[in-house]
Amino acid sequence: MKIGIIGGGPAGMMAAIEASKNHQDITIIDNNTSLGRKLGATGGGRGNLTNKSVVPELYKSSSNFHYKELILQYNYQFLYEYFNSIGLITYHTDDGWVYPVSNSAKNIAEFLSNRVEASGVKIINNLFVEEIKLEKNSFLLKTKSTEKFTFDKLIIATGGKAYPQLNSSDHMLNIVQKLGHHIISSQPALAPIETTKQSTSLLNGVRFDATVSLITNGQRKGVNFGNMIFTEWGVNGPAVMNLSHFFHAEQGKVELNIDCFSGLTKELLDVFQTQKHQLLYINLLPFFPSKLINQLFKNSSLSKNISTKEFYQQFQHKLRSFFTLNERVIAVRDFSFAQISTGSVRATETDPQTLQSKINPGIHFAGEILDVIGPCGGFNLHWAFVSGIVAGKYV
Repeated sequence: MKIGIIGGGPAGMMAAIEASKNHQDITIIDNNTSLGRKLGATGGGRGNLTNKSVVPELYKSSSNFHYKELILQYNYQFLYEYFNSIGLITYHTDDGWVYPVSNSAKNIAEFLSNRVEASGVKIINNLFVEEIKLEKNSFLLKTKSTEKFTFDKLIIATGGKAYPQLNSSDHMLNIVQKLGHHIISSQPALAPIETTKQSTSLLNGVRFDATVSLITNGQRKGVNFGNMIFTEWGVNGPAVMNLSHFFHAEQGKVELNIDCFSGLTKELLDVFQTQKHQLLYINLLPFFPSKLINQLFKNSSLSKNISTKEFYQQFQHKLRSFFTLNERVIAVRDFSFAQISTGSVRATETDPQTLQSKINPGIHFAGEILDVIGPCGGFNLHWAFVSGIVAGKYV
């Protein structure tokens, strides 16, 4: 049995390691100079590999999430033990983000590549697959080098269009479409968002935690709490990036509602009661960056000489509106700035337990080529790793 794996990212490498337990003749083909090139750039270079909070409810797709049971079975504890079994030791931060002890994503890419090679898998780098043809009970791969390969089974783990600077593309989706699959178009996801800056012009360089909602024509489409960063062109950070994929499906006026009050409600109310004779501006300094305080005063046309008591009397029934920034969305930044993309094989055309194609039995999918979007914090790498393991196990 000859097994071919297209794509040498985290999903492809895990698929190769797992498949080697049951098969002897495995080849992994990648169009980069080395395996795991994109993996080596993740987590700000530290390698945010998974998250202790992995649950199906945190994952999204273009329709109903298709892989709930798989995520439940192949959870954080499973991946933690799997990593340990191959010598990949990790630690986690207080908020559950999991990193290798080395804090080096490049080290982990090299480590997994070595494990693939040690498993007896043949590695072919710098090779671009241009076409897949069905031939009786096998799959014929044509490449740019005119070289041809024939495999009995395939695992496709080529990822999406995010990070085109690392040779990523959605070319494989076009090939899979020709094989009969329906394809969800590629759009940037987990990406920064460009805004008008009309109510945040003073905030360049500021970062803080807030509840962010994406609103279309008055209807809330998504909400997320987390850290965000203001830039000269818009907003960045997990709180914003986790909402970016909603933008592509919306028509009409799209806004970001940034609630700075939600994480500090009790503390601020206590100050309004106990420090009511002090200036509001001074009372807010322990809670917010000074640039943000200045922006809130500017947006509400308030004098910095207003006392906390006067402010509370005026805003008592609309406190949240004072502490809320509203920005019109212009666009989501392009694939060069996105962590993942939405382009994928329609989930209902795959077996949710084995990730085998229902259209072309013998082909399994893994990683970003499937319709799965997780939040920032290691959730998408978790999916890449475990879907690779599943595809390799059942191929």
